[in-house]
Amino acid sequence: MVGSGITVLVAAALTPYTVDDSGAAASYLLGVPVVAAMLPVLAQRIGRLTVVADVVAALIITAWGLLLGLGIGGAFLPVVVLLVAGIVGIRAQRPSTTV
Repeated sequence: MVGSGITVLVAAALTPYTVDDSGAAASYLLGVPVVAAMLPVLAQRIGRLTVVADVVAALIITAWGLLLGLGIGGAFLPVVVLLVAGIVGIRAQRPSTTV
């Protein structure tokens, strides 16, 4: 949830600069990371495949940041750290074996 919020805030902050530089292409330049960051939120609402959604979102945002040459895409890379932390946190939760 925090990762998607940060992604939306970063996209909103970058919108004026991206529109000035890229025009109509700003919609997909900023839209791809925002849509990818919403995948874990949707998976959590549905209650299934949360780890898969986190991994896919982290890979998409990382690849998009690298594809854009770490220009505006580099601003989204801190969100990847949050997604990876979420994956590690989910994997670290183990049911208690003590009775």
